[in-house]
Amino acid sequence: MPDQTYAHSVVFSQNTEIDSSLEIKGNLTCSRLVVRGDLTVSGGVISELHLYVTGKLTVGQSLQAVQEIRVGKSLTAGSDVSARAIRVGESLTSSGRVRAQERIEVGQSITAKGQVEAGVQLHCGASIQTDAWVLCPSFDIRCTELRSRLLPLGREFWASLPLLSEWSEQIRDTDVCWPELRRLPNKEEAKKIASSHFGHWSLEGQLQVFLGSQPTTMAPPEAHASIPPITFEDSTAGEAPTEPAVRDQSNPLLTLLMSTVKTPFPDYTGNSSYGDFERALKNQGVLNMDLRQAYLDLDIDLDRVYEVVQATAVPDASVKTQILSELNAATNVRLNYTNTNTFINSSILADDLKIGYVGNMVSVEDGDQCSFNVLGVIESIIDGLSAIPDAGAIFTIIDAISGVIQNGWGGGVQSVNAAYTQLYGALSTQFNKLLSVNGLVVQALLSDWGKLKQANALIIDGTLNWPADDSPAITAAANRYEIEVFRVLFPLHWSPEYSSFGPFYNCTCGSNVLWTGNGFAGDATYWLTYGGYWWGDCPDAENELARIGVSIENLTQGTGLWGSSTWQCNAPVCQERPNCCPKN
Repeated sequence: MPDQTYAHSVVFSQNTEIDSSLEIKGNLTCSRLVVRGDLTVSGGVISELHLYVTGKLTVGQSLQAVQEIRVGKSLTAGSDVSARAIRVGESLTSSGRVRAQERIEVGQSITAKGQVEAGVQLHCGASIQTDAWVLCPSFDIRCTELRSRLLPLGREFWASLPLLSEWSEQIRDTDVCWPELRRLPNKEEAKKIASSHFGHWSLEGQLQVFLGSQPTTMAPPEAHASIPPITFEDSTAGEAPTEPAVRDQSNPLLTLLMSTVKTPFPDYTGNSSYGDFERALKNQGVLNMDLRQAYLDLDIDLDRVYEVVQATAVPDASVKTQILSELNAATNVRLNYTNTNTFINSSILADDLKIGYVGNMVSVEDGDQCSFNVLGVIESIIDGLSAIPDAGAIFTIIDAISGVIQNGWGGGVQSVNAAYTQLYGALSTQFNKLLSVNGLVVQALLSDWGKLKQANALIIDGTLNWPADDSPAITAAANRYEIEVFRVLFPLHWSPEYSSFGPFYNCTCGSNVLWTGNGFAGDATYWLTYGGYWWGDCPDAENELARIGVSIENLTQGTGLWGSSTWQCNAPVCQERPNCCPKN
Protein backbone atom coordinates (compact mmCIF):
# COMPACT_ATOMS: atom_id res chain seq x y z
CA MET A 1 0.00 0.00 0.00
CA PRO A 2 1.27 3.50 -0.79
CA ASP A 3 2.10 5.77 2.11
CA GLN A 4 0.28 8.69 0.44
CA THR A 5 -2.82 8.54 -1.74
CA TYR A 6 -4.66 11.29 -3.65
CA ALA A 7 -8.16 10.48 -4.91
CA HIS A 8 -7.95 13.22 -7.55
CA SER A 9 -5.53 14.88 -9.98
CA VAL A 10 -2.55 16.66 -8.41
CA VAL A 11 -0.42 19.66 -9.37
CA PHE A 12 2.94 20.20 -7.65
CA SER A 13 3.86 23.69 -8.82
CA GLN A 14 7.17 23.79 -6.92
CA ASN A 15 10.06 21.36 -6.64
CA THR A 16 8.80 18.54 -4.43
CA GLU A 17 10.41 15.59 -2.61
CA ILE A 18 8.31 12.79 -1.09
CA ASP A 19 9.95 10.29 1.24
CA SER A 20 7.39 7.53 0.68
CA SER A 21 5.42 5.73 -2.00
CA LEU A 22 2.72 7.77 -3.72
CA GLU A 23 -0.55 6.92 -5.52
CA ILE A 24 -2.55 9.47 -7.54
CA LYS A 25 -6.01 8.55 -8.87
CA GLY A 26 -5.97 11.09 -11.67
CA ASN A 27 -3.36 13.13 -13.54
CA LEU A 28 -0.06 14.44 -12.20
CA THR A 29 1.50 17.74 -13.21
CA CYS A 30 4.75 18.72 -11.52
CA SER A 31 7.97 20.66 -11.78
CA ARG A 32 10.87 18.69 -10.31
CA LEU A 33 9.53 15.70 -8.39
CA VAL A 34 11.45 13.12 -6.35
CA VAL A 35 9.57 10.10 -4.96
CA ARG A 36 11.57 7.85 -2.66
CA GLY A 37 9.44 4.76 -3.17
CA ASP A 38 6.91 3.65 -5.79
CA LEU A 39 4.78 6.09 -7.81
CA THR A 40 1.42 5.04 -9.29
CA VAL A 41 -0.66 7.45 -11.39
CA SER A 42 -3.92 6.30 -12.99
CA GLY A 43 -3.94 9.16 -15.51
CA GLY A 44 -1.10 10.95 -17.30
CA VAL A 45 2.06 12.61 -16.03
CA ILE A 46 3.66 15.86 -17.20
CA SER A 47 6.87 17.04 -15.55
CA GLU A 48 8.23 20.46 -16.46
CA LEU A 49 11.69 19.43 -15.23
CA HIS A 50 12.81 16.07 -13.77
CA LEU A 51 10.90 13.08 -12.47
CA TYR A 52 12.88 10.80 -10.12
CA VAL A 53 11.32 7.61 -8.67
CA THR A 54 13.55 5.30 -6.64
CA GLY A 55 11.11 2.37 -6.85
CA LYS A 56 8.57 1.39 -9.51
CA LEU A 57 6.77 3.92 -11.74
CA THR A 58 3.34 2.99 -13.10
CA VAL A 59 1.39 5.44 -15.28
CA GLY A 60 -2.04 4.71 -16.76
CA GLN A 61 -1.70 7.10 -19.70
CA SER A 62 1.17 9.08 -21.21
CA LEU A 63 4.37 10.11 -19.40
CA GLN A 64 6.25 13.25 -20.42
CA ALA A 65 9.18 15.13 -18.86
CA VAL A 66 10.97 18.15 -20.28
CA GLN A 67 14.28 16.99 -18.78
CA GLU A 68 14.89 13.52 -17.32
CA ILE A 69 12.85 10.54 -16.23
CA ARG A 70 14.88 8.41 -13.81
CA VAL A 71 13.40 5.22 -12.28
CA GLY A 72 15.20 2.85 -9.93
CA LYS A 73 13.12 -0.24 -10.75
CA SER A 74 10.56 -0.81 -13.53
CA LEU A 75 8.57 1.72 -15.58
CA THR A 76 5.15 0.89 -17.06
CA ALA A 77 3.04 3.37 -19.06
CA GLY A 78 -0.32 3.05 -20.79
CA SER A 79 0.73 5.37 -23.62
CA ASP A 80 3.74 7.34 -24.91
CA VAL A 81 6.88 7.91 -22.82
CA SER A 82 9.01 10.91 -23.77
CA ALA A 83 11.74 13.04 -22.22
CA ARG A 84 15.11 14.55 -22.93
CA ALA A 85 16.68 11.52 -21.18
CA ILE A 86 15.17 8.28 -19.84
CA ARG A 87 16.99 6.03 -17.34
CA VAL A 88 15.36 2.91 -15.90
CA GLY A 89 17.03 0.36 -13.63
CA GLU A 90 14.92 -2.64 -14.63
CA SER A 91 12.39 -2.99 -17.50
CA LEU A 92 10.49 -0.33 -19.48
CA THR A 93 7.06 -1.17 -20.89
CA SER A 94 4.91 1.23 -22.94
CA SER A 95 1.63 0.80 -24.78
CA GLY A 96 2.72 3.69 -27.02
CA ARG A 97 6.08 4.92 -28.25
CA VAL A 98 9.28 5.58 -26.29
CA ARG A 99 11.27 8.63 -27.33
CA ALA A 100 14.21 10.52 -25.82
CA GLN A 101 15.78 13.58 -27.38
CA GLU A 102 19.15 12.42 -26.08
CA ARG A 103 19.54 9.12 -24.18
CA ILE A 104 17.64 6.00 -23.22
CA GLU A 105 19.32 3.70 -20.70
CA VAL A 106 17.42 0.64 -19.46
CA GLY A 107 18.91 -2.11 -17.30
CA GLN A 108 16.72 -4.92 -18.64
CA SER A 109 14.26 -5.06 -21.55
CA ILE A 110 12.27 -2.44 -23.47
CA THR A 111 8.80 -3.37 -24.77
CA ALA A 112 6.67 -0.88 -26.71
CA LYS A 113 3.74 -0.80 -29.10
CA GLY A 114 5.15 2.23 -30.92
CA GLN A 115 8.62 3.16 -32.09
CA VAL A 116 11.62 3.27 -29.77
CA GLU A 117 13.86 6.24 -30.62
CA ALA A 118 16.75 8.07 -28.99
CA GLY A 119 18.64 11.01 -30.44
CA VAL A 120 22.12 10.25 -29.13
CA GLN A 121 22.29 6.93 -27.28
CA LEU A 122 20.05 3.87 -26.89
CA HIS A 123 21.43 1.36 -24.37
CA CYS A 124 19.47 -1.63 -23.10
CA GLY A 125 20.75 -4.54 -21.03
CA ALA A 126 18.50 -7.12 -22.71
CA SER A 127 16.09 -7.08 -25.68
CA ILE A 128 14.22 -4.22 -27.36
CA GLN A 129 10.81 -5.28 -28.66
CA THR A 130 8.41 -3.03 -30.58
CA ASP A 131 5.50 -3.29 -32.97
CA ALA A 132 7.04 -0.38 -34.91
CA TRP A 133 10.79 0.30 -35.32
CA VAL A 134 14.00 1.16 -33.45
CA LEU A 135 16.12 4.17 -34.39
CA CYS A 136 19.03 6.16 -32.99
CA PRO A 137 20.57 8.68 -35.46
CA SER A 138 24.04 8.28 -33.94
CA PHE A 139 23.71 4.46 -34.20
CA ASP A 140 24.90 4.12 -30.59
CA ILE A 141 22.50 1.21 -30.06
CA ARG A 142 23.30 -1.49 -27.52
CA CYS A 143 21.15 -4.47 -26.58
CA THR A 144 21.07 -8.25 -26.95
CA GLU A 145 18.44 -8.37 -29.69
CA LEU A 146 15.86 -6.32 -31.59
CA ARG A 147 12.33 -7.46 -32.34
CA SER A 148 10.54 -5.02 -34.63
CA ARG A 149 7.81 -5.13 -37.24
CA LEU A 150 8.21 -1.95 -39.29
CA LEU A 151 11.09 0.01 -40.82
CA PRO A 152 12.40 3.43 -39.73
CA LEU A 153 13.38 6.40 -41.94
CA GLY A 154 10.38 6.37 -44.30
CA ARG A 155 9.72 4.91 -47.75
CA GLU A 156 12.06 7.19 -49.70
CA PHE A 157 15.10 5.98 -47.77
CA TRP A 158 14.44 2.31 -48.53
CA ALA A 159 13.38 2.97 -52.12
CA SER A 160 16.75 4.67 -52.69
CA LEU A 161 18.79 1.62 -51.68
CA PRO A 162 20.16 -0.22 -54.74
CA LEU A 163 19.44 -3.63 -53.19
CA LEU A 164 15.72 -2.71 -53.23
CA SER A 165 15.76 -0.86 -56.57
CA GLU A 166 13.66 -3.57 -58.26
CA TRP A 167 10.72 -2.59 -56.04
CA SER A 168 11.43 1.14 -55.65
CA GLU A 169 8.20 2.24 -57.38
CA GLN A 170 6.02 0.04 -55.17
CA ILE A 171 7.88 1.19 -52.05
CA ARG A 172 7.24 4.85 -52.93
CA ASP A 173 3.58 4.16 -53.73
CA THR A 174 1.68 5.11 -50.56
CA ASP A 175 -1.31 3.10 -51.78
CA VAL A 176 0.79 -0.04 -51.25
CA CYS A 177 0.67 -0.87 -47.55
CA TRP A 178 3.79 -1.93 -45.68
CA PRO A 179 2.50 -5.52 -45.15
CA GLU A 180 2.17 -5.81 -48.93
CA LEU A 181 5.73 -4.53 -49.45
CA ARG A 182 6.92 -7.29 -47.17
CA ARG A 183 5.69 -9.84 -49.69
CA LEU A 184 7.17 -8.29 -52.85
CA PRO A 185 10.48 -10.23 -52.89
CA ASN A 186 10.19 -14.01 -53.17
CA LYS A 187 12.03 -16.25 -50.72
CA GLU A 188 15.21 -16.43 -52.77
CA GLU A 189 15.23 -12.66 -53.34
CA ALA A 190 14.59 -12.01 -49.66
CA LYS A 191 17.43 -14.38 -48.79
CA LYS A 192 19.78 -12.49 -51.13
CA ILE A 193 18.74 -9.15 -49.63
CA ALA A 194 19.28 -10.54 -46.15
CA SER A 195 22.88 -11.37 -47.01
CA SER A 196 23.60 -7.84 -48.30
CA HIS A 197 25.30 -5.24 -46.15
CA PHE A 198 24.45 -1.56 -46.53
CA GLY A 199 24.80 0.05 -43.11
CA HIS A 200 24.47 -0.39 -39.38
CA TRP A 201 23.52 -3.82 -38.07
CA SER A 202 20.27 -2.46 -36.60
CA LEU A 203 19.04 -1.27 -40.02
CA GLU A 204 20.13 -4.44 -41.79
CA GLY A 205 18.53 -6.58 -39.09
CA GLN A 206 15.22 -4.72 -39.10
CA LEU A 207 15.03 -5.11 -42.88
CA GLN A 208 15.70 -8.84 -42.59
CA VAL A 209 12.97 -9.24 -39.95
CA PHE A 210 10.57 -7.10 -42.01
CA LEU A 211 11.07 -9.39 -45.04
CA GLY A 212 10.61 -12.49 -42.89
CA SER A 213 14.17 -13.76 -43.37
CA GLN A 214 14.59 -14.10 -39.61
CA PRO A 215 12.29 -13.70 -36.58
CA THR A 216 14.54 -11.35 -34.64
CA THR A 217 17.80 -9.42 -34.92
CA MET A 218 20.59 -10.62 -32.68
CA ALA A 219 22.96 -7.82 -31.78
CA PRO A 220 26.68 -8.45 -32.35
CA PRO A 221 28.65 -9.12 -29.15
CA GLU A 222 30.30 -5.71 -29.25
CA ALA A 223 26.84 -4.11 -29.12
CA HIS A 224 25.87 -5.76 -25.84
CA ALA A 225 25.66 -3.49 -22.81
CA SER A 226 25.96 -3.87 -19.05
CA ILE A 227 23.90 -1.07 -17.53
CA PRO A 228 25.15 0.23 -14.16
CA PRO A 229 22.61 0.58 -11.32
CA ILE A 230 20.56 3.77 -11.33
CA THR A 231 21.61 6.21 -8.61
CA PHE A 232 19.99 9.40 -7.34
CA GLU A 233 22.84 11.07 -5.51
CA ASP A 234 24.21 13.22 -8.30
CA SER A 235 22.99 16.79 -8.69
CA THR A 236 24.01 17.35 -12.32
CA ALA A 237 20.94 15.91 -14.04
CA GLY A 238 19.54 18.29 -16.57
CA GLU A 239 22.61 20.48 -16.92
CA ALA A 240 23.38 21.67 -20.44
CA PRO A 241 25.70 19.18 -22.18
CA THR A 242 29.15 20.22 -23.20
CA GLU A 243 29.95 20.57 -26.87
CA PRO A 244 32.06 17.74 -28.34
CA ALA A 245 35.04 18.32 -30.55
CA VAL A 246 34.11 17.96 -34.23
CA ARG A 247 36.15 17.07 -37.26
CA ASP A 248 35.98 20.44 -39.02
CA GLN A 249 34.79 23.60 -37.32
CA SER A 250 34.67 25.33 -40.72
CA ASN A 251 31.91 22.99 -41.94
CA PRO A 252 28.70 24.52 -40.54
CA LEU A 253 26.48 21.51 -41.19
CA LEU A 254 28.89 19.08 -39.55
CA THR A 255 29.29 21.37 -36.55
CA LEU A 256 25.51 21.55 -36.27
CA LEU A 257 25.03 17.79 -36.56
CA MET A 258 27.67 16.88 -33.99
CA SER A 259 26.29 19.25 -31.36
CA THR A 260 24.63 17.44 -28.44
CA VAL A 261 22.52 20.49 -27.56
CA LYS A 262 18.83 19.64 -28.02
CA THR A 263 16.05 22.20 -28.48
CA PRO A 264 12.52 20.77 -28.32
CA PHE A 265 9.70 22.17 -30.42
CA PRO A 266 7.46 24.61 -28.50
CA ASP A 267 5.00 22.60 -26.42
CA TYR A 268 1.48 23.18 -27.72
CA THR A 269 -0.14 20.38 -25.71
CA GLY A 270 -3.70 21.50 -25.09
CA ASN A 271 -3.33 24.67 -27.19
CA SER A 272 -6.66 25.29 -28.96
CA SER A 273 -5.05 26.83 -32.06
CA TYR A 274 -2.76 23.83 -32.51
CA GLY A 275 -5.82 21.61 -32.12
CA ASP A 276 -7.62 23.63 -34.80
CA PHE A 277 -4.80 22.89 -37.25
CA GLU A 278 -4.88 19.17 -36.55
CA ARG A 279 -8.68 19.05 -36.91
CA ALA A 280 -8.55 20.97 -40.20
CA LEU A 281 -5.90 18.65 -41.57
CA LYS A 282 -7.87 15.59 -40.52
CA ASN A 283 -11.21 16.88 -41.85
CA GLN A 284 -9.67 17.63 -45.26
CA GLY A 285 -8.06 14.20 -45.45
CA VAL A 286 -4.53 15.61 -45.46
CA LEU A 287 -3.12 14.37 -42.17
CA ASN A 288 -4.35 12.12 -39.38
CA MET A 289 -1.46 12.22 -36.94
CA ASP A 290 0.48 14.59 -34.71
CA LEU A 291 1.55 17.52 -36.89
CA ARG A 292 5.17 17.52 -35.71
CA GLN A 293 5.50 13.80 -36.49
CA ALA A 294 4.65 14.58 -40.11
CA TYR A 295 8.01 16.33 -40.47
CA LEU A 296 9.80 13.01 -39.92
CA ASP A 297 7.63 11.01 -42.32
CA LEU A 298 9.23 11.69 -45.69
CA ASP A 299 6.26 10.18 -47.51
CA ILE A 300 3.94 13.01 -46.39
CA ASP A 301 3.60 16.03 -48.69
CA LEU A 302 4.30 19.03 -46.45
CA ASP A 303 3.29 21.48 -49.19
CA ARG A 304 -0.33 20.42 -48.80
CA VAL A 305 -0.03 20.59 -45.01
CA TYR A 306 1.37 24.12 -45.32
CA GLU A 307 -1.57 25.17 -47.51
CA VAL A 308 -4.13 23.95 -44.99
CA VAL A 309 -2.36 25.57 -42.03
CA GLN A 310 -2.02 28.84 -43.98
CA ALA A 311 -5.75 28.86 -44.80
CA THR A 312 -6.94 27.97 -41.28
CA ALA A 313 -7.93 30.90 -39.05
CA VAL A 314 -6.96 30.42 -35.39
CA PRO A 315 -7.21 32.71 -32.34
CA ASP A 316 -3.49 32.54 -31.49
CA ALA A 317 -1.55 34.07 -34.40
CA SER A 318 1.82 33.29 -32.78
CA VAL A 319 1.10 29.55 -32.94
CA LYS A 320 0.29 29.84 -36.64
CA THR A 321 3.51 31.78 -37.30
CA GLN A 322 5.56 29.15 -35.46
CA ILE A 323 3.99 26.18 -37.27
CA LEU A 324 4.40 27.81 -40.68
CA SER A 325 8.06 28.49 -39.86
CA GLU A 326 8.54 24.85 -38.87
CA LEU A 327 6.85 23.59 -42.05
CA ASN A 328 8.93 25.87 -44.24
CA ALA A 329 12.17 24.77 -42.56
CA ALA A 330 11.22 21.07 -42.70
CA THR A 331 10.35 21.37 -46.41
CA ASN A 332 13.71 22.96 -47.23
CA VAL A 333 15.71 20.42 -45.23
CA ARG A 334 13.80 17.49 -46.75
CA LEU A 335 14.43 18.87 -50.25
CA ASN A 336 18.17 18.90 -49.58
CA TYR A 337 17.88 15.29 -48.38
CA THR A 338 16.14 14.25 -51.63
CA ASN A 339 18.65 16.15 -53.77
CA THR A 340 21.57 14.56 -51.93
CA ASN A 341 20.15 11.06 -52.44
CA THR A 342 19.66 11.77 -56.15
CA PHE A 343 23.20 13.13 -56.40
CA ILE A 344 24.75 10.04 -54.74
CA ASN A 345 22.69 7.65 -56.86
CA SER A 346 23.53 9.56 -60.05
CA SER A 347 27.25 10.12 -59.50
CA ILE A 348 28.43 7.06 -57.55
CA LEU A 349 25.83 4.31 -57.65
CA ALA A 350 24.44 4.82 -61.16
CA ASP A 351 24.25 1.68 -63.29
CA ASP A 352 26.00 3.23 -66.30
CA LEU A 353 29.08 4.16 -64.25
CA LYS A 354 30.62 2.08 -61.50
CA ILE A 355 33.24 -0.57 -61.62
CA GLY A 356 31.33 -2.95 -63.87
CA TYR A 357 32.11 -0.62 -66.76
CA VAL A 358 35.59 0.47 -65.72
CA GLY A 359 36.65 -2.98 -64.53
CA ASN A 360 35.67 -4.83 -67.69
CA MET A 361 37.72 -2.29 -69.58
CA VAL A 362 40.93 -3.76 -68.23
CA SER A 363 39.86 -7.43 -68.15
CA VAL A 364 40.82 -8.03 -64.55
CA GLU A 365 41.07 -11.70 -63.70
CA ASP A 366 38.79 -13.10 -61.04
CA GLY A 367 41.61 -13.87 -58.65
CA ASP A 368 43.16 -10.42 -58.65
CA GLN A 369 42.67 -8.59 -55.35
CA CYS A 370 41.71 -4.91 -55.42
CA SER A 371 42.27 -2.67 -52.41
CA PHE A 372 40.34 0.59 -52.00
CA ASN A 373 40.58 3.24 -49.34
CA VAL A 374 36.89 4.12 -49.36
CA LEU A 375 37.28 7.30 -47.32
CA GLY A 376 40.02 8.33 -49.74
CA VAL A 377 37.62 7.89 -52.64
CA ILE A 378 34.99 9.97 -50.84
CA GLU A 379 37.54 12.70 -50.17
CA SER A 380 38.55 12.68 -53.85
CA ILE A 381 34.92 13.07 -54.91
CA ILE A 382 34.49 15.95 -52.46
CA ASP A 383 37.67 17.62 -53.72
CA GLY A 384 36.31 17.38 -57.25
CA LEU A 385 33.32 19.50 -56.24
CA SER A 386 35.26 22.28 -54.56
CA ALA A 387 36.26 24.01 -57.79
CA ILE A 388 32.86 23.88 -59.52
CA PRO A 389 30.83 27.13 -59.54
CA ASP A 390 27.58 26.92 -57.56
CA ALA A 391 28.54 23.53 -56.10
CA GLY A 392 29.55 24.92 -52.73
CA ALA A 393 26.44 23.63 -50.96
CA ILE A 394 26.88 20.14 -52.42
CA PHE A 395 30.53 20.19 -51.31
CA THR A 396 29.52 21.19 -47.77
CA ILE A 397 26.70 18.64 -47.49
CA ILE A 398 28.67 15.67 -48.85
CA ASP A 399 31.68 16.68 -46.74
CA ALA A 400 29.43 16.81 -43.67
CA ILE A 401 28.01 13.34 -44.39
CA SER A 402 31.55 12.04 -44.77
CA GLY A 403 32.52 13.70 -41.50
CA VAL A 404 29.52 12.20 -39.72
CA ILE A 405 30.53 8.75 -40.99
CA GLN A 406 34.06 9.27 -39.72
CA ASN A 407 32.65 10.24 -36.34
CA GLY A 408 31.00 6.83 -36.06
CA TRP A 409 27.46 7.27 -37.38
CA GLY A 410 26.46 4.39 -39.60
CA GLY A 411 29.26 2.22 -38.24
CA GLY A 412 31.92 4.05 -40.24
CA VAL A 413 33.24 2.94 -43.62
CA GLN A 414 35.82 0.24 -44.15
CA SER A 415 38.49 -0.13 -46.78
CA VAL A 416 37.65 -2.70 -49.43
CA ASN A 417 39.99 -5.57 -50.27
CA ALA A 418 38.26 -8.03 -52.58
CA ALA A 419 38.58 -10.00 -55.79
CA TYR A 420 37.25 -8.17 -58.81
CA THR A 421 34.17 -10.39 -59.03
CA GLN A 422 33.25 -9.37 -55.47
CA LEU A 423 34.32 -5.76 -55.77
CA TYR A 424 31.06 -4.31 -57.03
CA GLY A 425 29.09 -5.53 -54.04
CA ALA A 426 31.79 -4.66 -51.53
CA LEU A 427 32.17 -1.09 -52.77
CA SER A 428 28.42 -0.60 -53.16
CA THR A 429 27.94 -1.69 -49.55
CA GLN A 430 30.31 0.98 -48.31
CA PHE A 431 28.95 3.74 -50.52
CA ASN A 432 25.39 2.87 -49.53
CA LYS A 433 26.40 4.16 -46.11
CA LEU A 434 26.37 7.62 -47.66
CA LEU A 435 22.67 7.12 -48.36
CA SER A 436 22.10 5.59 -44.95
CA VAL A 437 23.80 8.41 -43.06
CA ASN A 438 22.01 11.00 -45.22
CA GLY A 439 18.77 9.53 -43.91
CA LEU A 440 20.02 9.79 -40.34
CA VAL A 441 21.09 13.39 -40.92
CA VAL A 442 17.62 14.48 -42.03
CA GLN A 443 16.01 12.63 -39.11
CA ALA A 444 18.35 14.38 -36.67
CA LEU A 445 17.50 17.78 -38.12
CA LEU A 446 13.74 17.20 -38.32
CA SER A 447 13.47 15.99 -34.71
CA ASP A 448 15.20 18.99 -33.13
CA TRP A 449 13.77 22.50 -33.54
CA GLY A 450 17.10 24.19 -32.83
CA LYS A 451 18.99 22.20 -35.45
CA LEU A 452 16.12 22.44 -37.95
CA LYS A 453 15.96 26.22 -37.58
CA GLN A 454 19.73 26.62 -37.96
CA ALA A 455 19.89 24.29 -40.97
CA ASN A 456 17.10 26.24 -42.66
CA ALA A 457 18.98 29.49 -42.02
CA LEU A 458 22.03 27.98 -43.76
CA ILE A 459 19.83 27.06 -46.73
CA ILE A 460 18.29 30.53 -46.94
CA ASP A 461 21.63 32.38 -46.72
CA GLY A 462 23.03 30.23 -49.54
CA THR A 463 25.47 28.12 -47.51
CA LEU A 464 23.43 24.96 -48.09
CA ASN A 465 21.25 26.14 -50.96
CA TRP A 466 21.29 23.30 -53.50
CA PRO A 467 21.99 24.63 -57.03
CA ALA A 468 19.14 24.66 -59.52
CA ASP A 469 21.37 22.82 -62.01
CA ASP A 470 23.57 20.21 -60.36
CA SER A 471 24.45 18.34 -63.57
CA PRO A 472 28.05 19.72 -63.70
CA ALA A 473 28.63 18.53 -60.15
CA ILE A 474 27.14 15.09 -60.89
CA THR A 475 29.41 14.74 -63.94
CA ALA A 476 32.50 15.83 -61.99
CA ALA A 477 31.75 13.48 -59.09
CA ALA A 478 31.10 10.57 -61.47
CA ASN A 479 34.42 11.24 -63.23
CA ARG A 480 36.25 11.35 -59.92
CA TYR A 481 34.70 8.08 -58.85
CA GLU A 482 35.48 6.31 -62.12
CA ILE A 483 39.06 7.57 -62.03
CA GLU A 484 39.58 6.42 -58.44
CA VAL A 485 38.29 2.96 -59.33
CA PHE A 486 40.30 2.86 -62.54
CA ARG A 487 43.45 4.00 -60.75
CA VAL A 488 43.27 0.86 -58.60
CA LEU A 489 42.25 -1.57 -61.34
CA PHE A 490 44.58 -0.36 -64.07
CA PRO A 491 47.92 -1.70 -62.73
CA LEU A 492 46.32 -5.12 -62.17
CA HIS A 493 46.30 -5.55 -65.94
CA TRP A 494 48.46 -2.94 -67.65
CA SER A 495 52.12 -2.44 -66.83
CA PRO A 496 54.99 -0.27 -68.14
CA GLU A 497 57.49 -2.26 -70.21
CA TYR A 498 60.74 -1.24 -71.91
CA SER A 499 63.00 -2.16 -74.83
CA SER A 500 66.59 -3.06 -73.83
CA PHE A 501 67.82 -2.33 -77.37
CA GLY A 502 67.10 1.37 -77.61
CA PRO A 503 64.16 3.49 -78.61
CA PHE A 504 64.49 2.80 -82.35
CA TYR A 505 63.06 -0.71 -81.83
CA ASN A 506 59.81 0.79 -80.55
CA CYS A 507 59.27 3.53 -83.09
CA THR A 508 55.85 2.09 -83.87
CA CYS A 509 54.70 3.30 -80.48
CA GLY A 510 55.29 6.89 -81.62
CA SER A 511 53.38 9.29 -79.43
CA ASN A 512 52.36 6.41 -77.19
CA VAL A 513 55.82 6.28 -75.60
CA LEU A 514 55.49 7.02 -71.88
CA TRP A 515 59.07 7.92 -71.01
CA THR A 516 62.66 6.99 -71.73
CA GLY A 517 65.39 5.85 -69.35
CA ASN A 518 68.65 3.93 -69.11
CA GLY A 519 68.48 0.40 -70.55
CA PHE A 520 70.96 -2.47 -70.98
CA ALA A 521 72.28 -0.95 -74.23
CA GLY A 522 71.71 2.73 -73.59
CA ASP A 523 68.40 4.55 -73.55
CA ALA A 524 65.27 2.40 -73.18
CA THR A 525 61.76 3.29 -74.19
CA TYR A 526 58.87 2.45 -71.87
CA TRP A 527 55.27 1.98 -72.95
CA LEU A 528 52.10 0.44 -71.60
CA THR A 529 51.49 -3.19 -72.37
CA TYR A 530 50.20 -6.47 -71.04
CA GLY A 531 51.48 -9.96 -71.50
CA GLY A 532 54.75 -10.34 -73.48
CA TYR A 533 57.33 -7.60 -73.76
CA TRP A 534 56.77 -7.02 -77.49
CA TRP A 535 53.05 -6.44 -77.56
CA GLY A 536 52.93 -2.80 -78.63
CA ASP A 537 49.45 -2.10 -77.31
CA CYS A 538 49.72 1.52 -76.21
CA PRO A 539 46.95 2.42 -78.70
CA ASP A 540 44.68 -0.08 -76.89
CA ALA A 541 45.46 1.59 -73.61
CA GLU A 542 44.80 5.05 -75.04
CA ASN A 543 41.47 3.95 -76.50
CA GLU A 544 40.35 2.49 -73.21
CA LEU A 545 41.46 5.56 -71.28
CA ALA A 546 39.66 7.85 -73.71
CA ARG A 547 36.35 6.19 -72.85
CA ILE A 548 36.47 7.83 -69.43
CA GLY A 549 38.13 11.02 -70.65
CA VAL A 550 41.68 10.21 -69.51
CA SER A 551 44.84 10.55 -71.59
CA ILE A 552 48.26 8.90 -71.28
CA GLU A 553 49.56 12.23 -69.98
CA ASN A 554 46.87 12.24 -67.27
CA LEU A 555 47.94 8.79 -66.22
CA THR A 556 51.70 9.24 -66.22
CA GLN A 557 52.16 12.92 -65.49
CA GLY A 558 49.27 13.61 -63.13
CA THR A 559 47.46 16.07 -65.38
CA GLY A 560 43.72 16.63 -65.77
CA LEU A 561 41.46 15.23 -63.05
CA TRP A 562 44.02 12.71 -61.87
CA GLY A 563 46.21 15.04 -59.87
CA SER A 564 49.44 13.50 -58.58
CA SER A 565 49.81 10.13 -60.30
CA THR A 566 51.36 6.97 -58.90
CA TRP A 567 52.46 6.19 -62.45
CA GLN A 568 54.69 9.24 -62.82
CA CYS A 569 58.35 8.31 -63.48
CA ASN A 570 60.96 10.83 -64.51
CA ALA A 571 64.05 8.64 -64.96
CA PRO A 572 63.39 5.01 -64.02
CA VAL A 573 66.29 2.64 -63.53
CA CYS A 574 66.87 -0.10 -66.07
CA GLN A 575 64.66 -3.03 -65.13
CA GLU A 576 61.63 -4.80 -66.43
CA ARG A 577 59.22 -2.66 -64.43
CA PRO A 578 60.27 0.61 -62.74
CA ASN A 579 60.14 0.58 -58.94
CA CYS A 580 57.88 3.61 -58.90
CA CYS A 581 55.30 1.79 -61.02
CA PRO A 582 54.91 -1.69 -59.54
CA LYS A 583 52.27 -4.07 -60.74
CA ASN A 584 50.15 -5.11 -57.75
